[in-house]
Amino acid sequence: MLINAISPIRRLKGEEGQDLVEFALALPILATLLFGIIDFGWMFYNNVMVSNAAREGARFAVMNYEEAETNDPSDPLGYLQGQVTTNVENDLPGYLHDSFANLAVTLNENHIGADNDELVLEIQSNIRLFTPVGRLVMGGGQTRIVRNASMKKMD
Repeated sequence: MLINAISPIRRLKGEEGQDLVEFALALPILATLLFGIIDFGWMFYNNVMVSNAAREGARFAVMNYEEAETNDPSDPLGYLQGQVTTNVENDLPGYLHDSFANLAVTLNENHIGADNDELVLEIQSNIRLFTPVGRLVMGGGQTRIVRNASMKKMD
């Protein structure tokens, strides 16, 4: 048996490059899977970051709404908009509010009924995908993240 394993006749059967060919066939599939996992994780991470920033921004708006009504009774949302945008930018990493990201922060008031008003904060931002495979699949190499957070106004 040992003789057959190292026999020169066994090597002459043409099986020397089989492993290399199998690896070359499997490599694109494995690379696509790996890059897909990386890009999915990158998108998931950024979705969580924007969701947290939206929640924190909405909370800030609700907590400071009375002060905004005192300082600008005609347009308290306009008064809060700049402060909320600054807060959101401070909560997000730099690449989510640079010129490429086109960060948009919108604060609105939603009248549900008597004494049930809420503030709704919407954040939109672009992210670049991490790998070339993600750029190829998504077309253009970017995706838009849109997240909303709403909180009831305090009485």
